Amino acid sequence: NFVMPTGPNFMIMAVGVTLVLGIVIVWTYALMRPRLGAGPKTAIVAALVLWFGVYLYNAGFFIMIFGSPAKSMAIACVWGLVEYSLAALAGAWLYKEA
Repeated sequence: NFVMPTGPNFMIMAVGVTLVLGIVIVWTYALMRPRLGAGPKTAIVAALVLWFGVYLYNAGFFIMIFGSPAKSMAIACVWGLVEYSLAALAGAWLYKEA
């Protein structure tokens, strides 16, 4: 049986990893800007790249290896897509070239 970790240490690590991932999304956006141009379209593309690498990839493994319900994984993937898109749009809005 899989037991979800809880407690302050888990929360601190989860927030830290999420912050780093947000920075990686904005960094990916910055790398894409010269080729795709600045703006929301490029931010969404950056979000999709990270979403695929984190959510979709891991959901497939959780379904295959742990037998996680596909419906739960689909809900998580949709939630993650919305979450990453909003984060990328916010990061792109804040990002300024030097």
